[in-house]
Amino acid sequence: MAVTVGLVSAIVLGYLLNWYLEARDTREMQQAQSKVYRHYLRSTPVQPPEPMPEAIATRLAVREQLLAHPGVTPGPGFAAPGVQSTGKVIVDAIDQAQERQKSAGR
Repeated sequence: MAVTVGLVSAIVLGYLLNWYLEARDTREMQQAQSKVYRHYLRSTPVQPPEPMPEAIATRLAVREQLLAHPGVTPGPGFAAPGVQSTGKVIVDAIDQAQERQKSAGR
C-alpha cells in the first residue's frame, strides 16, 4: 500500500512539476518576445504614410461622387466589383441628358 501511495505521489508531483516548468518557459518566452518588440519599436523611426496609389484614389473619388449624388441609394451590392464604375457611367449619362433637356427647353 505504501508503494502505491508513493508511486501515485511521484506521478502527481511529476505532473505538477512539468506543468510549472512549461508555464515558466511560456512566460519567459513571452517576456523575451515582448522585450524584442519594444526594442524594435524604440529603434525604428516613424515612417511617413505612403501616398495612395492612383487606382485606389480614383475608386474613392467615384464612390464619393456616387454617394453625393441625390439619385443614388447604395444597396447591399454597392461595394461589388464593377458596380460603382457602372453606376458612375449611368449617373453621368442621366446628368448629361438632363442638361441637354434643360438647354433645349430654354
